[in-house]
Amino acid sequence: MNGKTTNVEVSSTQLLNELIEIKDRVGALESVAGIANREILIGFFRDVLNNTQRRQIMAACQVPQTRAQLVKLGYNSIPALEYHLKPLREGLIHETHNSNGAALFEWSLLFKRLPQKKREELLNEPKQTKK
Repeated sequence: MNGKTTNVEVSSTQLLNELIEIKDRVGALESVAGIANREILIGFFRDVLNNTQRRQIMAACQVPQTRAQLVKLGYNSIPALEYHLKPLREGLIHETHNSNGAALFEWSLLFKRLPQKKREELLNEPKQTKK
């Protein structure tokens, strides 16, 4: 090393703009993949939304929700909520943060971009057949 130090100045605005651009590109890629593989995605979503608790969390997350708000859906603790939230994070739920740094959970772009009728079908309880 030559003993020189190089100072690089980067503003938070520059970093934020870069991050927004990256998120936009990822969102575009997800859109293309979602359109090309819609039926596969619907099958995957159906498999994940296999119980009332997960469908209830998904319905609530149509608008961003904090963990505290989701716990109020009837969970005794954060770990109990996390048990049902974890599988939803694999394509159905997207985590963001509000200005206070609290985690917010909302529908992923892949789920939002499904036709409304398909989303409603996935969120409704499966019809019980009587024998």
